[in-house]
Amino acid sequence: MKKELIIFDLDGTLADSAPTLANALNKALKSVNMEPFDQESIRNWIGRGASVLVKRAIAGKKEYQEEDIDENLFKKLLERFLCEYERILTEGTTLFEGVEEGLQRLKEMGLSMAVATNKPVNFVAPVLNSLKIDHYFFHVVGAEESLRKKPQPDMLLKIIKLSGISPEKSLMVGDTLSDMEAAARAKVDFVAVSYGYEKPQTEAKIDSIVEIAEILK
Repeated sequence: MKKELIIFDLDGTLADSAPTLANALNKALKSVNMEPFDQESIRNWIGRGASVLVKRAIAGKKEYQEEDIDENLFKKLLERFLCEYERILTEGTTLFEGVEEGLQRLKEMGLSMAVATNKPVNFVAPVLNSLKIDHYFFHVVGAEESLRKKPQPDMLLKIIKLSGISPEKSLMVGDTLSDMEAAARAKVDFVAVSYGYEKPQTEAKIDSIVEIAEILK
């Protein structure tokens, strides 16, 4: 597999942010007099951005109907959640095992690397910086108004355009169905990590970021 550009998802792929997200969400829920959830439930809801996470919390389950979500409650809870999350942004978020070693190997191979995440863009840099992996990436794309979130391909296509590398020579590494669908729409090969939050059904799986270097040899 000949590749020159590797695009990584962040939460559930490089960083285990579930403890931080769960803490922030539960604080927000308590502030609007709603019952908190255990961390494992919340971990299962991560992967499609803050808005979906909050809607799943309102519904109390992963699958929900938009018409069942109270819009006023959603807006209030989302605002509270984002405020709480920004306050504790880097507390409890850690790298998954093998991430730093894997990134270093890919750097030594001369590959370009970037991040495409549905996390709000202003939260991304502080997290990467706190984890001390920000220097590996030539570009980072987070959720912003001008780009549609994954599973749409916009983030990947922006990175590809900036890199000057073709989709055929690019690889997306993620942990959710959104990542896999975004890669398919951008005509980019996809590899899933086995340890992530959503675990999409695909035969292309790795147990550690370290394995990417072996695949690309």
